[in-house]
Amino acid sequence: MQSSAALRGVAWMVASGFVYSMSTGIVRYLADYMTPAEIVFWRSVTGLAVMLPWAIRAGGAALKTSAWSLLGLRSIASYLGMLCSFYAYSKIAIADAVALQFTLPLFTILLAGVLLGERIGRHGFLACVIGFVGALVIVRPGFETVTLATIAALGAAVFYACTNVVIKLLSRSVSTYAMTFYINVMVLPLALPLTVYLWSGLSWAIVPWIVAFGAINTVAQICLTNAIRAADARIVQPFDFLRLPFGAAIGYLAFDQTADVLTFVGAAIICAAAYYALLREGRAPA
Repeated sequence: MQSSAALRGVAWMVASGFVYSMSTGIVRYLADYMTPAEIVFWRSVTGLAVMLPWAIRAGGAALKTSAWSLLGLRSIASYLGMLCSFYAYSKIAIADAVALQFTLPLFTILLAGVLLGERIGRHGFLACVIGFVGALVIVRPGFETVTLATIAALGAAVFYACTNVVIKLLSRSVSTYAMTFYINVMVLPLALPLTVYLWSGLSWAIVPWIVAFGAINTVAQICLTNAIRAADARIVQPFDFLRLPFGAAIGYLAFDQTADVLTFVGAAIICAAAYYALLREGRAPA
């Protein structure tokens, strides 16, 4: 039974990585027609449209909460994370942006230590140091120009790590569906001013892509949730790193992007560091 659950978890995580890579490809495509701020706005609109039927069926009791400050903090971190990641996808190779965002688990460890008082320990600290060395291999400061897009990719990892920490706090009192609903509701007013200021128009030709973007993101979230529910994180998490070859393939086939060897070397270092941290976390006493 345990092996069967592990296989299901791995299958769901592989599917999640593939579908998220498709979503990344759509972001890169939409970036030719609108700004990253507008993409974030339409991401929230489509996400809210998907969640609205659930909210209507569930009623007010399922949405009742008092954790408004945490929900607001998560919304701000998510908005900034999406803004940074979508900008990175629009300016640099998808593989480079994805590889740099693999630092997310490491930033989560650091922020959990600072904000939640969780003990990092020497193993967690060592994993973070090694992971950041991997990021330097990808960015190559001093040998390549460090662009705003590469900084944005790392910034996205920081903001998403903040989101992970806040989710850990919210999960004590707010359901997953309610959190997903509120994130879309709260990001909309955050995204609206910049969207209006940078508005570049909306062509009917890209409306199907916007709808597909929302639907694909929803499918990816379902796959990820099922993966985490089916098996231990130490089993399924390493397969999330398949997003790199998936993303590199989409970048090459759809946008003629090529990723150099050092991108994969740096990503491998980051992945190894993150997996090491996961293993040590699993051995630590509760």
